[in-house]
Amino acid sequence: MKTNNPVIAYGLVFIAIAWAIAAVIIGLKYQQKSFLIFSFLAVLSLLCVISGVIIAARLIPEPGASLPDVSKSDKHLGVLMHLSGLSGYLVPLANILIPFLLWKKHQNK
Repeated sequence: MKTNNPVIAYGLVFIAIAWAIAAVIIGLKYQQKSFLIFSFLAVLSLLCVISGVIIAARLIPEPGASLPDVSKSDKHLGVLMHLSGLSGYLVPLANILIPFLLWKKHQNK
């Protein structure tokens, strides 16, 4: 199954890091009593890292695969949407509303 969502892969890796940190904290705090919890969290973090790496590897395009043609207006819209994310530093919630309005305007074309 191919997926085009890198959020899943990165999310699994971040969850694995969080579980590994929790396992180390529990291991340091409770040393002898927490071997089962430590090993359980270590196995879960290892499974998440493996899953994240597999999903991330599937995101790499196959050799010889052609990328979709993107028009100049779509490229400009992408740049505007990314830059409008910085507008939240000037006006509260503008970093959410401006990209949404640009996207809706582009969808109505």
